[in-house]
Amino acid sequence: MNMGRSMVVLLAAVGGVAMGQPGEGAGAAGAGGGGPGGGPGGGPGRGDGSPWRITFTTAGEYTTAADFKADGGGSVSVARANAGLSVSRQVGDKGLASVSLGWQRSWYDFDSPSVFGATAPWDEVNEIDLSVLYRVWINDKWSWFGGGGVNSAGEDGADFGDTLTGGGVLGAGYAFNEKFRLTGGLLVRSQLEEDVTFVPIIGVDWKFAEKWRLSTDYRRSIFPRPSLSLIHSLSDSLDLALSVGYETRVFRLDEDGSNPDGVARERRVPVELSADWKVSPNVSLNAMAGVSTWGRYRLDDSTGTRISQSEVEPAGIFGLSVKLEF
Repeated sequence: MNMGRSMVVLLAAVGGVAMGQPGEGAGAAGAGGGGPGGGPGGGPGRGDGSPWRITFTTAGEYTTAADFKADGGGSVSVARANAGLSVSRQVGDKGLASVSLGWQRSWYDFDSPSVFGATAPWDEVNEIDLSVLYRVWINDKWSWFGGGGVNSAGEDGADFGDTLTGGGVLGAGYAFNEKFRLTGGLLVRSQLEEDVTFVPIIGVDWKFAEKWRLSTDYRRSIFPRPSLSLIHSLSDSLDLALSVGYETRVFRLDEDGSNPDGVARERRVPVELSADWKVSPNVSLNAMAGVSTWGRYRLDDSTGTRISQSEVEPAGIFGLSVKLEF
């Protein structure tokens, strides 16, 4: 995949909003405060009298070629497009229920990856997740939340039933004051060819100065890709953020491929600088550039037994996203 095709992916993903494609997809770029506990705020109301909120987000991302550290070298680059839809409704005076559907497509471009036999171990991958979350504000300080969801992640040609995992989350939030809030919880989820995992959910939203904030982001899914962001508000409509995150992708391989029904595992630690511009009360644009400071690719057989793996050198990351809220 060359740079020209990658830019088409970015522009097409962003332009999808104008064509009515949904947003808030898996892994979509976003500002802090998202995730299972929700973000800052003292209650479920929107402030405009409507009990409903609909959010569309679409995004594109490109990761430049990263060289494999294993003997023999080779490299891999990745382009991604995200889309999805989130619908929330206030329930009574203190409850908020939301349903989110997210989609992400990844295009992997391997160049002579000797660690995987010098041929591409996988190519194009789809991820879809559907989640339901419910949050209740007990009083001005305490809230609790819970939910569940299902995720499908697989290469083109993978058996759909073998791509599925599911899980649930339960936790609580506490607001010490208007400037400092904490969230804690536990996620339990199944995995492809591995044991059930238990993941702690820890969230913070801390406005420690007039224009500065420290916030976590779980990208609004019960299948989190957590990050921690230092956010500076340049104005009421423009924020800059420096973020560090941890991303894990696990997906089933083509049932008729070179490694039938195998499992691929990708992990990385991105550090990103982003600008979020609120164009209007309903429209936001986000541009991001960063570095994947650490990454690792692993190939397993159909039983989850490792065949090969390699870390990769740092690589550049670039992304664009658009969010519409109604």
